[in-house]
Amino acid sequence: MLDPFVLLTPLLALPVVGLLRFLGCSAFAAAPAPPGSSTPPITVTVTPSPVTVYPGKSVTFTAAVANSSNQNCDWTSSDGQSLAQNAPQTTYTAPVTLGTSPVTITAKAKADGTTTGTATVNLVPNSAHFVASDNVTKGNWNGAYGKVGWALAATPANLVSLPPYLANLILPPTVYSFVAEGTADIDSRCLLMPPTYAHRFLCGWIDPNSVQVEFNFTDSATHRVSIYCVDYDSRNRAQTVEMLDNSQTPPAVLDTQNLSAFDQDDYLVWDLAGDVILRITRTAGPNAVLCAIFFD
Repeated sequence: MLDPFVLLTPLLALPVVGLLRFLGCSAFAAAPAPPGSSTPPITVTVTPSPVTVYPGKSVTFTAAVANSSNQNCDWTSSDGQSLAQNAPQTTYTAPVTLGTSPVTITAKAKADGTTTGTATVNLVPNSAHFVASDNVTKGNWNGAYGKVGWALAATPANLVSLPPYLANLILPPTVYSFVAEGTADIDSRCLLMPPTYAHRFLCGWIDPNSVQVEFNFTDSATHRVSIYCVDYDSRNRAQTVEMLDNSQTPPAVLDTQNLSAFDQDDYLVWDLAGDVILRITRTAGPNAVLCAIFFD
């Protein structure tokens, strides 16, 4: 008769799992990894993108690093501008003299030091495109102009309602009253006075040399801007009206219009974008004059 110990000796040399498998305990086989247990990959998304930026304007980018608690990134730009390091955000400022466009903004995740996300910056120059002149509407601007904002020369204080895309509007300091409210109602050249539009008045920003207003838009859109000028007292005024690129030194001329014989009034209309200066220069008569600005 065989010794049972002799029969079991080879089995005792097996690992526990192997021994159990030999004995038919299949339940102890290595279980497969549960589905979805692998670590998801890190991804980086940069916003906003794409974005349009004008000379000297800035935009802030934010990185969203998925599948990591570390949201910090190292930032670079394709034009070599110095950007933030080890941060979830960075600010890019367009050069005053525009270079190659578009510019690529890259965020490299600190979580793994490898994964990147990008945003595209389209660099565009400040612009002014003349649209039309209008000597028919006269002072009846309500409903025709100023649908999103206006600035009317007035005393003792200017009447101003700024559109959302202008944080500030610095108006010329000197205001002359041509016709006071209530005495101008029969003259259609005089402006309707908000908010009731029941009466008319007419004032003007004047200067013996030139009148200037800067439009520094806070967004990247194109905006329609109109001005209203009247040589109300028939002083044979004539003036050159220019739109200037404020990113240049001295500002470069984007568009030029000439006004003369405008005692019956005149609107001039442009589409503007970026940072643009309106300059009205006297060429004849006692002074340059600007009565109102409208935003549509």
